Amino acid sequence: MSPRRNRKGENSRRRKRTLLKKAYKYGELSGADIAFFIYQSGRWFTYRSTDRQSFPPLWEQIQRSYPLPVNLLRQDFQRRG
Repeated sequence: MSPRRNRKGENSRRRKRTLLKKAYKYGELSGADIAFFIYQSGRWFTYRSTDRQSFPPLWEQIQRSYPLPVNLLRQDFQRRG
């Protein structure tokens, strides 16, 4: 494996670890239940702040909840700069 590819993989692992730590910390500080999913290279990486079997809810349940959820997409962050 080339050094550049190895470095890219290490950066990806480090960023993923950082995101998971931030999700954990946010849940601890705010008391919120957190579900976090990453799909990369055909594999799922998940984090849940609770071991309740009903969490996270199904996407259909989220869409029917009130108040309506805020759904952010990639484009929402690209516009902000």
